[in-house]
Amino acid sequence: MEEAKAFSAATAIYLSDTRANFFKVGTHNLYPKTLNVLLADELAVKAHNGKYYLNKDKLAAIQNKINSQEKNQIKY
Repeated sequence: MEEAKAFSAATAIYLSDTRANFFKVGTHNLYPKTLNVLLADELAVKAHNGKYYLNKDKLAAIQNKINSQEKNQIKY
C-alpha cells in the first residue's frame, strides 16, 4: 500500500485475501492475519468500495516512535 501511495479512500487499492503459493509445501499463508493486524491497529483502513489504504497519520506516529526508541538505546 505504501509503494502504491494508497493513503486515502481516493487512492485505495484492491488487496487479495490470499497470496499465491506456488510451492504449497510447508508454508503457511500469513497474509490474511497480517492484514487483520493492520486493520485492528488502524494502520490500514478498508474503504466502502472494498479497497484498502494506509492511515498515514498512524504510520508516521509508529515510525516516529520506532525512531525515538532507536535513538534512546545505549550503543555498545
